[in-house]
Amino acid sequence: MGFKVNYDVDDNIISIEINHREYFYFDEYTVHIPISAFIGQSIKDLPFNIPIEICDSVIDNTITLHNIPTVILQESDGIFKVQFDETATRKYWYAPVNLELWVNMKRNVVSKLYNAVIDNFDDDGAYIHFTYSIMIKATSFEELFEKIDTLYNDIEAATDIAASPPHEILEYKVTNYLRSLRKSLIGKNESSIEYEIYKKKLSEIIEQDLKENNPDKLIKEYKTFFSNKVFQKKVIIKGEKFYRGRIGNTVLKGAIDDCNWDFTLPYYGKNIGVPPALFSSSGRFNRAGTAYLYLATDLETCLAEVHLQVGQLCSIAEFECVDDIELIDLSDFGNDLELKIWYEVITQPIHDEIKYKYLITQFMSEVFMQFNNIGLYFKSVQSSGDNIVCFQPNKFNLIKYSEKLYKTESINYKYYQFEDSVREFSKRNDTHLINPYNSDIDDSNEHQINYMEEWIEYEKKSKGTQ
Repeated sequence: MGFKVNYDVDDNIISIEINHREYFYFDEYTVHIPISAFIGQSIKDLPFNIPIEICDSVIDNTITLHNIPTVILQESDGIFKVQFDETATRKYWYAPVNLELWVNMKRNVVSKLYNAVIDNFDDDGAYIHFTYSIMIKATSFEELFEKIDTLYNDIEAATDIAASPPHEILEYKVTNYLRSLRKSLIGKNESSIEYEIYKKKLSEIIEQDLKENNPDKLIKEYKTFFSNKVFQKKVIIKGEKFYRGRIGNTVLKGAIDDCNWDFTLPYYGKNIGVPPALFSSSGRFNRAGTAYLYLATDLETCLAEVHLQVGQLCSIAEFECVDDIELIDLSDFGNDLELKIWYEVITQPIHDEIKYKYLITQFMSEVFMQFNNIGLYFKSVQSSGDNIVCFQPNKFNLIKYSEKLYKTESINYKYYQFEDSVREFSKRNDTHLINPYNSDIDDSNEHQINYMEEWIEYEKKSKGTQ
């Protein structure tokens, strides 16, 4: 078991033995070893600073590469320098993007987005020689190879996005910062301070981005950031029924015999459907002038979502799905804590005082649209049911004559005592220190912070937690 390195009399490496099988170096720097040979071996047994080119198989004189030529070299315990070789010939590359442009885009991606070291970049007219190295930390070979595959697929996806028209070099300023926040979540959970910091910073980042840029300019960069994410799907079956509401009703002027009469009807037909784009006001997921279809899974949720007040009339109609469709399920984040944060931000309750936050949720819906152009499925923040926003309203049809009128008699609030910072931090027993410094304000806030700390201490003493 383990690794054995064989040398010649001049201390040049001849071969590496794994489980008594010998793999020979073609020259001082090249030996091909299949990934399967490493499985079950201890990563700690691999000698330092020994370059190994991984592959899928070595049979006779035939070598099957795993992706592109990839060399691993352990520099210290569990720290690997992984070198990718993108050398390619111009002869076989004519479309859709010429090789020079493609490689330049990939060089931009790996250097700015992945902090890669460019080992070699040379164009001799026939070949473009391009190699780059990225440091990877792993505790096992299985983890190392999984990270290499994920990294390479991520790089390929990011380059595809950068190469899509219009061709432009992205700066990746935002995604670089978000990736640093992503690392802080490793090993954390929803109750950690890192989780709350990420959620707070995320809203601030998007707000600042939208202050300085039009949303269309940012879509590609955020799509790159999400390119390696797995979005869970919600399947809607053909014929499934959902509800759509609109506050108000239609009044028809008519007569009964010779007596003038006002006939009260719910909004019906086109008046209960999606309004024309020209007259569409902004909503959680759509900008003004963009028409999406919002639906609820049940009547109570539909009434809650339109914010009906006591005494108001509301028209509600049923819509059915015309075909099987898949939506991104914002209530299912799998095991991805980062996605959970994004989902919480995009579905956060928004009231009139913070209505500007719709700009954030609208932008994020446009980002998610890059991965699913049908729509989103999400839990209601107003009721116990679920909602749909469909980017393609023709996926649902109004069920004729299903329109009905509802009137609110009373509203029952479900509430709880919100845990303010005094109560929150009086329960915590961590190493994070509260201090009055905050880069967003001046020193005038210090006395208030001091008072809050005294209050926390009082709460702790009164509860006997000290």
